[in-house]
Amino acid sequence: MFAAQDLRPGTFILAYLGRVHGGAASCSSGSCPGSASNSSSSSCRGCSSSAAQQSDYDLWLDRDAGLAVDAAREGNEGRFVNDYRGVRDRPNAEFGVAWCERWQQLCVGFWVVGGGARAASKGIRKGDEILVSYGKGFWQERAKEGRRDDDG
Repeated sequence: MFAAQDLRPGTFILAYLGRVHGGAASCSSGSCPGSASNSSSSSCRGCSSSAAQQSDYDLWLDRDAGLAVDAAREGNEGRFVNDYRGVRDRPNAEFGVAWCERWQQLCVGFWVVGGGARAASKGIRKGDEILVSYGKGFWQERAKEGRRDDDG
């Protein structure tokens, strides 16, 4: 996904929409990497539904409440935001939690890196790809899947 206009540091980009579902108790044991609320990896691999376990678009909304959002089959453009690895030295956007007035609830969204103490960021220029960090856990899980496929 690419920026349609210049975006200043700290700017909200868009919400990450999808099907909200409950995660399994095993997810809280650390088998799933990170959550949107702490801006680390937001992948929710290992959740209760088999569809969520297979989805590359599933991430935590609130790990403590056991809620995740999966954009594999329904959602918005947010599902097309890629990981920065292999494209840039670092991400120019990050996951975060926001209060969505439209739905009167918390939602996961994307924000331009920077603002506040991290004001060194130049933001995102029109035409630049919007890139986040999926987190080490996401890629570790993919490496495990690759090893299982090789053994199969």
